[in-house]
Amino acid sequence: MEWINFSFCMVVNYYQLVTLVEGNQKVLNFSGWVVNIITLIFMAINFGYPCLICLKKLVGYLRKTYFNRGRKNYFSHDQRNLQQEIVRQKTMTKKRLSKILPLNQNEQTIFIDGMRNRGLTPISNLGGGDCVFMSLAHVVFGDATKFKFMRYMIVHRLRRFPKQYQGDINKFEVYCNSMAVHGKAASPLVLQAVADICFSVVECYTSKDFLAPTHTMFPFRLSSVSESTSRIRLWIKDAHCMALVNNGPQQPLIQNIFDDPQIHRAAL
Repeated sequence: MEWINFSFCMVVNYYQLVTLVEGNQKVLNFSGWVVNIITLIFMAINFGYPCLICLKKLVGYLRKTYFNRGRKNYFSHDQRNLQQEIVRQKTMTKKRLSKILPLNQNEQTIFIDGMRNRGLTPISNLGGGDCVFMSLAHVVFGDATKFKFMRYMIVHRLRRFPKQYQGDINKFEVYCNSMAVHGKAASPLVLQAVADICFSVVECYTSKDFLAPTHTMFPFRLSSVSESTSRIRLWIKDAHCMALVNNGPQQPLIQNIFDDPQIHRAAL
């Protein structure tokens, strides 16, 4: 193999000399192609048959890339099939419900009837800045009047784990102090804290769609444990929040917490 290496080095030296003394561009281009072909032959001789297989795959990949460069393929085949299946099921569900729901209804009535057909009922509350906490207290404790303790639990969670919730909030302690004031409207961070406290998925719906939530909050530790099955469903309507609870008897997510006299006094 020494003579092959020596020959290759001589060819490269020849091409370098040509580039120095030759001024004709055609001669330089032809010499460059010759050196490239000799280089490929040299690689094939030195590395043998596997090199030719790799070269064939490389040429095939380049050809495929060239012919597909004008195409836009944002999703893989499996992702497109999954999205199409979701759209198909959603369309079929709407068609089935359209046979049940009366015609000429407004958006809010359609939403309520659609939720009732899903086995869910919206629970109204007094509103104001505590509407989110009232709705959460109804689902978590089974009693909307415990909204003050619900707010206390959430703020306590935020203050206890500032690194987990601070994010881009510069004055996090000021934010927590404002959230502790009754009547202060909730933020998405409040829903994330509730999801972590109850280890539940929080789903927020609007009147436009009773099948799919517009926002979903997952517990932070969901990736390291088994999948969460409990849900906290909220209906956000005109800056007002209402709980969506299952029809029939209900089981709160946190039970018997107020049997402790100290916690019971704190909730009053």
